[in-house]
Amino acid sequence: MFRILTVIIVCFLFCGNIYAQETKSYFYITGKIKVDQGLVDGTKIQISRDEALLNTITVNRTGNFRVKIDLNHIYRFHFNNDAYYAKTVEVDAHIPPNVCDQNCVFPPYQLALMLFKKVPGVVETNAEIGRISYNPKVDNFDAEMLRNNSLKENEMSSVLTTVKSSSQKYEEQKVKKKKEEYREAITAADRLYKAKNYEIAMQRYRDAVLIFPHIVYARNRVNQLYSILVAEQVRSVLGDVVEENFLKYVNYGDRKFNEREYTVAKVSYQMALQIKPDETSLKNKLYNCNHEYKKLQELALEEVNHNQSVYEARKQKYDELIQNGNISFQEEDLAKAKDYFAQAATQIKENSYAMLMISKIEDLYSNDDAALKLAREREAAEKERLQIARNRAYNDAISEADRMFDQRLYRDAIEYVELALTIKSFEPYPQKQIYLIKKILAKLQLQGESYNDYIRKADAAFYNKEYKAARAMYVQAHELISDEQYALHKIETIDRILENSKNENEIAGKYSNFIKTADQLYGDQLFEKALSVYQQASKLKPTESYPRSQIKKIRGILSQENDEQKRLLQLQNNFDDVIVKADNAFNQQSYTSARSLYQKALQILPGQEYPLSQLDKIDRILKEKERINANKSKLEQIDFSNLQNVSQEDREAAYNEAMALGESFIKSKEWGIARFYFRRALALYSHDESATNKLAFVDQKIRGDNVNESKYNEMIKKADEAFNSGDFAVAKFYYSKAKEANPNDEYVQERISVVNRLAETSASRASNREFDAALKRANDAFIA
Repeated sequence: MFRILTVIIVCFLFCGNIYAQETKSYFYITGKIKVDQGLVDGTKIQISRDEALLNTITVNRTGNFRVKIDLNHIYRFHFNNDAYYAKTVEVDAHIPPNVCDQNCVFPPYQLALMLFKKVPGVVETNAEIGRISYNPKVDNFDAEMLRNNSLKENEMSSVLTTVKSSSQKYEEQKVKKKKEEYREAITAADRLYKAKNYEIAMQRYRDAVLIFPHIVYARNRVNQLYSILVAEQVRSVLGDVVEENFLKYVNYGDRKFNEREYTVAKVSYQMALQIKPDETSLKNKLYNCNHEYKKLQELALEEVNHNQSVYEARKQKYDELIQNGNISFQEEDLAKAKDYFAQAATQIKENSYAMLMISKIEDLYSNDDAALKLAREREAAEKERLQIARNRAYNDAISEADRMFDQRLYRDAIEYVELALTIKSFEPYPQKQIYLIKKILAKLQLQGESYNDYIRKADAAFYNKEYKAARAMYVQAHELISDEQYALHKIETIDRILENSKNENEIAGKYSNFIKTADQLYGDQLFEKALSVYQQASKLKPTESYPRSQIKKIRGILSQENDEQKRLLQLQNNFDDVIVKADNAFNQQSYTSARSLYQKALQILPGQEYPLSQLDKIDRILKEKERINANKSKLEQIDFSNLQNVSQEDREAAYNEAMALGESFIKSKEWGIARFYFRRALALYSHDESATNKLAFVDQKIRGDNVNESKYNEMIKKADEAFNSGDFAVAKFYYSKAKEANPNDEYVQERISVVNRLAETSASRASNREFDAALKRANDAFIA
């Protein structure tokens, strides 16, 4: 079925008529070869069939070729050009029995590949062979690499390993070559120096300095020979070093000193000193000249060191970009990986790894089918990510609305319900909630005074634990406005409290008996027995302070009788101090600190019920948090009802996530969801200018502007459908129509750019007539 459909499409696009349903025992491979950094001229294709050489083709400058493939044979195409790495593609044309019973027509298989320029010193061996064979799942021939769901991680790692090895060999050879060039320059310079051919020797020493600037030997030789050559030049201009030429040498030195040519000035002064060695002023001039010359040398060395530090910084940046590129490559985000490697290639000269990775990525992209498949996979992953974010935004908006509804903040609640409705307009729940809230607000306008009076009195009774009286007033309020849920929820809460109080009454009874007995013993001054009973009462109700204070008081009395009781009193005091700190940490939700303090308390007095119960409570809280946050992003983990306890680090991470999600939904034109996430960002940083501007932008989009939204949405839908089916010409047509409806739309501009890039590659396999036919179909579809 897939092949029949493909044949029909191929016939329509590439032939202009319908294939007759005839039996054929062959199909065609049509393709195009490209090369990087050069011309494809002279590239040869050796074609073998069943391991026997069949033909050799030399392609012209277009790089196009077409080869007939007979079914049930194995063909091998070897693409070779002396300046480029060779590639091999194998076509297994065998088909299973009965495949041709109804239809044996296969569309041409279109192959595009790129040959990459050879890198000196890097020999690529055991290059992977591309294989094409019959795929029963699609009833057609395709590349075997496309049958995996994705490029496998080990394959990607293998590419990285191979490129790293090639790069290391190349860089090692470059270093080796530089060392050889340096040795050759020094050897030649030393030979010329001994022969007193100073000018050429200096040039060769300078060549060595340019290769390795930090090696002192060559630099000193350059300075020495320059001085010798300058001396010869000065003597030839000023004459012999004799007394009548003394002023000439001094004046010439002065002029060159003022011109900052300190080496020439230095030589002139030295030659003048040969005439008058005791001339003090001349010695001072030479000293100043040497001083300035030394400063210049230091500046030159400082420049060398600066260049080295710049190189090290750029090398660090290069390594970071390479690491990011490798990660993106392994995650199959080839576009991002290529961008990282392209940035890395500009940092330093030793960039062979980055350049080779760019070539590898372009090699992957040269297979149109593979590139399109990866693009579709990334698009599907992005759609899934946005769908998850969409659902999360809806659920969060509903949760926030429900929380505000429970707190009787109806106008705030209705705002969040309306926000949820902009995210999922088809959901019935927010529509029902809007109706319910409006109904409640209407009744509150009529009966709000009486209702609120009941609620105020009931809340006060509830706060004072007068549950039966509170329940009666909540019932009266609920009967007054039955749609209002607050009173109903309070009634349910009181019912649970009263049910639980039955068990609590039993505990309270036992506790009361313990306290009564202990107090009696304490009054009879039977302190040790009273101590034991107070401890039982404390285990029964660990949070009660009275038994603990009595225990402390008894230990104080007993401590006067013996040292052991004194020690126990001190332990009790230390224990109580730690418990106070632990409780404070617990109440502030600093559970890690609270856990540590409760454990410290147990080290002071082991086996105490209260810290043990608190540790158990902390474990349950943290375990529940871990369960809830297991698959949550930082934004999902934020409790927006308790933002004062959110750390700055978590707040910033959640803000960045909210802004990124908002931007994503702006691109997909889902203004309601974008609005939700920008509101989340503003909740985290209420005065943030960027979030405020983005929120204003999406609010305007929600309200509507001058864009013909109906036409725009229709064009986008058709364009996306054409793009997903690989019909790039039609996709470009409809994206262009969408751009007419909204010229500033970023999504459309981005998609047109992508279509243009893909169409450039696809154009190598289609004639102008085929493009015109596709465009005509698009126009016909648009007019219809």
